[in-house]
Amino acid sequence: MEKYLPRCLDSVTREDVPDSLEVIVVNDGSKDSSLNIAREYESKRPDVVRIIDKENGNYGSCVNAALKIATGKYIKMLDADDWYDTDELIKLISGIVNSECDMFVTHYRWEFVSGKETCIKISDLWSFNEIYDVDKVFSNTEFFRLQMHQIGYRTQLLRDIGYVQTEGISYTDAEWTFIPLFHVKNVVFIDADVYRYYVGRAGQTMDPSVVVKSLSHEVKSLFAMLNYKYKHAKDAELLPNVKRYLDFRANNRALNLYFNALIYMPNTAFEQFNLKAIDDNLKTIALPEYNAIAHYDKRSYLIRRWRRTGHRPNGFVRYFVGKLFSVYSNLKKRWNVHR
Repeated sequence: MEKYLPRCLDSVTREDVPDSLEVIVVNDGSKDSSLNIAREYESKRPDVVRIIDKENGNYGSCVNAALKIATGKYIKMLDADDWYDTDELIKLISGIVNSECDMFVTHYRWEFVSGKETCIKISDLWSFNEIYDVDKVFSNTEFFRLQMHQIGYRTQLLRDIGYVQTEGISYTDAEWTFIPLFHVKNVVFIDADVYRYYVGRAGQTMDPSVVVKSLSHEVKSLFAMLNYKYKHAKDAELLPNVKRYLDFRANNRALNLYFNALIYMPNTAFEQFNLKAIDDNLKTIALPEYNAIAHYDKRSYLIRRWRRTGHRPNGFVRYFVGKLFSVYSNLKKRWNVHR
C-alpha cells in the first residue's frame, strides 16, 4: 500500500484536523515502505497518529488490534488505498462530538480509477443530527445496503459485546455491518460526505478475479456471521425490522458465495472448493438460510439445479450468465444511488 498510503494519511493529518481525532495506523506485516511512511506521519502529527506494527494477520486482525487500544468515543474504518475528504471529516467530528448514540451514518463517495465519482447519499427520509431508534431506521429497506464506508460505532459498544473480526482472511467488512447490529439501539445521521472509496484498482479485494480466488475467505466469514447469529439471536431480543435486515445480509452473503462459485470459478478450483461440503454445513447450522437462498431471486435456479443434479452449468452458459449478471448489476447500481 506504499503507493496509496500518503494520500490516505494526508487526508487525516492536515494541520486543521483537531487533536480530538485519533488515527491508529496498523502495519499488517507489510514488506514495503508502508511502516516508514506511517512513522513520517506520526512525526508530523504525534498528537493524532498512533502506530501498531505487527505480523501479518489480514484485515480482521487489524481491526482487532486497533480496537484494543482505541481511546476515541467512536471508531470508524479507513482502508489504506482509500481516503477521507478532510473538510467533511472535520464536519463529522464536529457533528458527533456531543452525540450519544451507538452508530453514526454519513454519505460516502465512489472514486473510480477513471476519475469519475458517485456520491452515495443518505436517504431523504432521515433528518440530520436527530437520533433514531434502530428498528425505525431498518423499516426502510434502502438501509439494508449499509456499507462499512458510511458508518462508525460507539467504541464502548464494541468492547461490551466482545467484538472480534475473523483473522487471517479478507472480506470481513461484512462482519462489521452485521455483528454489531445485534446490539445497536440507536442511530444518528450526519450530513458529511466523508469516505472516498477507490474503485477499479487492479488487485484490490473487490476485483472479480481476486474475489473468485478468495471465496474460501468468504466461506469463513459467512459462517462466522451465521454462528454469531444463531448463538445470539435469542439473547439479543431482536426487533422485527432489525431481524429482517440481519436475515437479508446473511441470505445475500450466502447467495453471492454460491453464485460466484457456480458461475465464475474455473473447473479445477471449483472441484477443490467442495461446495457440497459447504452446502451440507449450511444446512446443518443455518437451515433458514439454506432454504432461503434456493428461492431468493432468479440466481436461485442455479442453486436448485446444482443441488438436484450435482452439476453446474457448462462453460458457455456460465460465460453468458456471468456477463448478463454483470450488466444487470452495474445498471442496478446506477438506478439505486443508495446501493
